[in-house]
Amino acid sequence: MSETTFCIYEGRHIPNTEVSDEHIIPLSLGGTNSLVIPASKAINSVAGEIEGKLGNELGMSLRRNEFDVRGHSRKRPVPTYKSGKIEELDLPVQVQLDKRNKEMRLFSPRHRRYLENSESAGLTVKFNTNIDLTTKIRFTAKVAIGAGYFIYGSVFAQFSQVEHLRALMKLDEVNMSNDLKVIDPMTSDLTHQQKQIREMGKAFGLSTVIVVPSENDISFSVTCLGEFCGILRVPADTTKLPNSGKYTWGHILASNGKKLTRGSFERGISMMRELAAKLED
Repeated sequence: MSETTFCIYEGRHIPNTEVSDEHIIPLSLGGTNSLVIPASKAINSVAGEIEGKLGNELGMSLRRNEFDVRGHSRKRPVPTYKSGKIEELDLPVQVQLDKRNKEMRLFSPRHRRYLENSESAGLTVKFNTNIDLTTKIRFTAKVAIGAGYFIYGSVFAQFSQVEHLRALMKLDEVNMSNDLKVIDPMTSDLTHQQKQIREMGKAFGLSTVIVVPSENDISFSVTCLGEFCGILRVPADTTKLPNSGKYTWGHILASNGKKLTRGSFERGISMMRELAAKLED
């Protein structure tokens, strides 16, 4: 038995004592224990930073709450913002947004209790939240690295330029390359085909990865809790990849938060066409 394991995130072999299972999509963002690969424990800090930022963004935290997606702690996610304030009363409050139960709760540190609805009715509540514009596309890079290795194994490391994905994930500007094509939902207009892939990702699972090889690259489209995160096209010699049979056109990895479903891109297109036909009828 080998004493080392290859880590796709670091691009080298790591002593087995320094390796653990890495969730390609974390449980807290709709992943499953079936979608994991071995990786260096050191990657947890980088991955944890990205996943933590994404999970705490206002839109994504509300989705976690709506779908009741829980991580390892099994704690029910309820977005809480400590920087709130009731303007008219000049009263600091902590704001809890519970979309699933359709309620907002306000905790007053001054009164050491939750306020009754009547105490804030008709008043203005403000709170601050931050959004890092790089988070979703960095998360897409992190997922793409893991999904590529999950599907193709060591061939992915050998014949695709994974180093470009690693540089984007780590925001390593020195090693970033324009050869990596980035379709960021915050800044990019999508082609008709890319829009179809985006909708496919939303339709097939809570969180999905769609992997489509073409002549000179592999496209990775990532959807997290029904929200499109981006598409990355990484240069690759796709003639060396094991794309045959029903997977000739590509792969779909779909998680409902508990179970992983693997399917072909070809079947995904057929299902979308069938759905469109039913809607027209």
